Amino acid sequence: LNSDIQMQLDVCTGYDTEWKKAREALDITIDWTRRAKRAWLETKDEYQGKLFGIVQGNFYHDLRKESVDALLEIDTPGIAIGGLSVGEPQEIYREFLESTAELLPDDKPRYVMGIGTPDYILDAVYHGIDIFDCVLPTRNARNGSLFTRDGQLSIKRESNTRDFGPIDPSCTCRVCRDYSRAYLRHLYVSRELSYFRLATIHNLYFMLRFMEEVRESIRGGRFLQLKARWLGGN
Repeated sequence: LNSDIQMQLDVCTGYDTEWKKAREALDITIDWTRRAKRAWLETKDEYQGKLFGIVQGNFYHDLRKESVDALLEIDTPGIAIGGLSVGEPQEIYREFLESTAELLPDDKPRYVMGIGTPDYILDAVYHGIDIFDCVLPTRNARNGSLFTRDGQLSIKRESNTRDFGPIDPSCTCRVCRDYSRAYLRHLYVSRELSYFRLATIHNLYFMLRFMEEVRESIRGGRFLQLKARWLGGN
């Protein structure tokens, strides 16, 4: 596939998994990391993709630390934080994001798996995370949920039937320029395939612009102001 990043296999346990089961899952994950590193080293020199190991350990601080220690010993080019946003309360997510990020070295790119909304991303950036991935923008689009600066808009609501404004007045994507909420709702309730394409374009564009704003705010020393503006001062 010649991907830029390749992830090891891992076992991601759900919230409220007991310690013993989380311990067993972590042992498997660490073993897979070692095997992935050996396979990565054996790939042809022309392949330049980087292997990322994945921190697991569920919501147990001792297991998380053990996972990070193992990754540092194995020495993958990048490190991903896994096992978050799996049904835990947001305050637990924040606690384990912060405690895990504090254990990571500064000289490797940091990646959080499976977070895709501005509030979760801003918390992660605040703790030094560089890269994210999530199906949320495309999955939400398919299910009628569109991203706006005022939160997510449910296009299926009857109140959009005669709303001829754009999805998000501040958005400059071609969907917001050329199509109204009313038209997109018509496409959605009619199950027209063009709805899924247009909604996906909007949500991806929204996230791309959001991340551009994040990068610009970091360069300009304004990240905390941006975070407060998006999160309402939290």
